[in-house]
Amino acid sequence: MNDRSHRYSSTENQKSQTLGRDDLEARRRKLVGNALRVLRLVAGADMDQAKQINGVGFSKGDTTLGHRLSELTVDQAMKDDASAKKVIGLALRYIRQAFQIQIHGLF
Repeated sequence: MNDRSHRYSSTENQKSQTLGRDDLEARRRKLVGNALRVLRLVAGADMDQAKQINGVGFSKGDTTLGHRLSELTVDQAMKDDASAKKVIGLALRYIRQAFQIQIHGLF
């Protein structure tokens, strides 16, 4: 066995257990940025803003919030926990549709 690889992995394991505040903030920022990309994809496909039942875009109850949140920057969304949670929560609700839009170009 190679001693170097064993030491390397134990050092890496120790590092990963002690994430600093900056690391957590960077991860949160990335999560919010990805969530905003989901919302922008869905908003871009939501031409009728829930006026037609076509399975495209936000639902009638989410359309106003979805379009408003999709226009936020990462900094604006991260300004407070409530905004970040709304962005992430709504993105999780529409992630499958965003995947279809991006990968298959269905809408």
